[in-house]
Amino acid sequence: MTKEELSGASAIPEDAKICALGPTTSDGHSSTRTRPYIFEGEEIPIRPNLHWKYDLEPGGDMDRLYEKDRLKKSGRGLATVLLAEDNPTTPLDNVWMDTGTGSFTEEQLYAVQTGNKVCHDAC
Repeated sequence: MTKEELSGASAIPEDAKICALGPTTSDGHSSTRTRPYIFEGEEIPIRPNLHWKYDLEPGGDMDRLYEKDRLKKSGRGLATVLLAEDNPTTPLDNVWMDTGTGSFTEEQLYAVQTGNKVCHDAC
């Protein structure tokens, strides 16, 4: 998106979808997911100590992501396309309905208390 589209100064094209690129790998070795993936005829290697998050088998998760146009080349690797419409949000506001009472109206309790008595006059 352009700065103008992000700020709301200009409209986003009607056929456009708001998205971000997400990771396709996780830390650590996997006996089944630490191998190259063939993407559009190109072998995409995976870096050491990483594994693909998704199933690499023919017809598996990686292939399904590709078929749905949710897998894109990003640098030397691959990324998933994360659509904003898949993750509903609510607008931010400054109304805090859960703070009707607080430390000014309730008895003070402390995380650390001792068994010492406070003596007034005679103990």
